[in-house]
Amino acid sequence: MAVTDARLYAATAKTSTPLERADSGRRQTTVLTPEGVELRVEIAEIGERAGAFLIDALFIAGAVLALVFGTIYLAKFLSAYAVAFGLVVFFFIRTFYFSFFELIWRGRTPGKRLIGLRVIDRAGGPLRPSSVVVRNLLREIEVFLPLSVLMMPEAVGEAGLVRLCAAIWVGIFALMPLFNCQGLRIGDMVAGTLVVAEPKAA
Repeated sequence: MAVTDARLYAATAKTSTPLERADSGRRQTTVLTPEGVELRVEIAEIGERAGAFLIDALFIAGAVLALVFGTIYLAKFLSAYAVAFGLVVFFFIRTFYFSFFELIWRGRTPGKRLIGLRVIDRAGGPLRPSSVVVRNLLREIEVFLPLSVLMMPEAVGEAGLVRLCAAIWVGIFALMPLFNCQGLRIGDMVAGTLVVAEPKAA
């Protein structure tokens, strides 16, 4: 039974083919569900995804700013542990912000919700928690890790060369959605997900 399900999943994953543009100007694709029902969805544009990411980045920055003030306040009472506590909380905010909201809001973060986007399973099935976690953990490799390298202090040896490599790395992954018809980033390719525009309620 498991083998049959795996083959059906693989077969449906291959049937997502790009179509003409919708009236909204977005590209369309047809997703075939495991039940054999065709669903036509509009693929989120690169600008929309970038806008949603920037909104989420602002929310993260606000949470980090609140964390900094909270750490300073806690330092008066827990001077030995305040910084360690702040670093742990910062790690969880940066790493699990996207996964947390996409899990509880069915594929949406605050940024995606404001822009009108949603993450779906590329094969038409339910959005699995493992897919959500995988696509967002890979964002660490795609964005946050190289950005951390770019912010290294000048005192580090060969910092210029390392920063150049990190900038090229960010550029490659940032432009990846431009080189495939469904606008997939690496995290989407590995997790089997797709970011689409939510249909407007009538």
